[in-house]
Amino acid sequence: MLNTVLLRPLPYPQPDRLVQIWETDVRRGDLHGVVSPYNFLDWRSQSQTLSRMATYEYSSVVLTGQKAPAR
Repeated sequence: MLNTVLLRPLPYPQPDRLVQIWETDVRRGDLHGVVSPYNFLDWRSQSQTLSRMATYEYSSVVLTGQKAPAR
């Protein structure tokens, strides 16, 4: 697992140039908020720094069939 997660290079050209961006809402204390679709489209159309942008969604799941994760 260590090799797959940390040591193996990412399967992209120039993986050292990949970045992650997110929205911040200081008033709510949300430092790594989900980017709204409208903001993403705006950022992508106006970016002069990034060559490409994409989105992804992260969610956690329980694979045990139980309501709580197995310990």
